[in-house]
Amino acid sequence: MITQASDSWGEYASRRRFKVDPAWTIALYRALITQSYAVALQREERDALQSIIRNRFKAHRVLTSERLLRNAFCAGYKALDHLDAAVHGDERSIANLHELLPKVPQKFRDTTHRPLVQTKRYEAPLLPLHTGPSVLDRPLTREEIKGPRRPATLISANSIPFLRFKKPQPRNLSNLLHQRLKQRASRIFRLEEGYEMLLVATQEDQWDQIVEKEFNLGNMPGPDNKYPRLTWRHVWYRQIWMMRRLHEEEKVKNALMAAKMHDVVVKEQKLADDEAMEMSARSKVS
Repeated sequence: MITQASDSWGEYASRRRFKVDPAWTIALYRALITQSYAVALQREERDALQSIIRNRFKAHRVLTSERLLRNAFCAGYKALDHLDAAVHGDERSIANLHELLPKVPQKFRDTTHRPLVQTKRYEAPLLPLHTGPSVLDRPLTREEIKGPRRPATLISANSIPFLRFKKPQPRNLSNLLHQRLKQRASRIFRLEEGYEMLLVATQEDQWDQIVEKEFNLGNMPGPDNKYPRLTWRHVWYRQIWMMRRLHEEEKVKNALMAAKMHDVVVKEQKLADDEAMEMSARSKVS
């Protein structure tokens, strides 16, 4: 099957304009690594084979030439055919592996893995937890401000309001916004799951009704034989109701918070304009 797949791959690559999909590379890499674990080789030879696969993929990761990419993929699938044959006990393929592995340059058979050098990126400092007055207690008095007053800006992060006083924003604020957006995404996922499973639960309830009617079971009681049995739809109706209620509560909460923050921005802007006019008047007098 793999040989037929590689033949069809070569025909496809020769007829069509070659465009690399990352999924092709990942699939080929995983197939080669998997077969290298299954082939009957010594421990040192298997480690060298896996290092060759990793180093060749690493060396070809910068290729952009259509011709070179086509040749690399064709060679990779041919190697996969030989590995598959060796796994299934083909003596000729196993002998070829024993013969070719020592001929590979040492730089490709090196089993030492160098750690990846990660570039450092700027991150805003993680400030200590805020223990002072809330941002809604603004505007601050003139004595509490150093330099000219800079009003905050009301920002909406996917309908989540917050006040930005300077750039870059503190990492605490970024983490808080990320957490709230993640919670909202989780609620939306559970809401969609409830609507999808509600269709399945409806069919289950219909099947239960057919069974009860066919065998004259009536309304089967619950597990404790005291209360009526809950339907399959009940659980998903409850989940849908709960997720919609939490979503509406968040919308109301965000609207109230946005109104309060807008009042803070308006007050700070008014004080900033008054202080600027006062400073301008003093400069003219002096």
